[in-house]
Amino acid sequence: VSNDNEHCGFDCFGSANRHTHSYKTKSGKIEITCGCFRGSIEEFEKQIKETHRGNEFERQYIAIVEVIKIKFGLK
Repeated sequence: VSNDNEHCGFDCFGSANRHTHSYKTKSGKIEITCGCFRGSIEEFEKQIKETHRGNEFERQYIAIVEVIKIKFGLK
């Protein structure tokens, strides 16, 4: 991460009140870390649906993903 505009974070969300951090890699991809998860934004969305389908934590994490997409110009 070369400057503050290339990362953002969210505290105390999800089933374990985790910190979710997103950043733009040198290759321009968006990567997410959340607890033991580390991967692309697409992989994170897939993991959310597998782990939290239909519950309040799915809604929280999907909202975070939407903000991340807006932040990095993906929407």
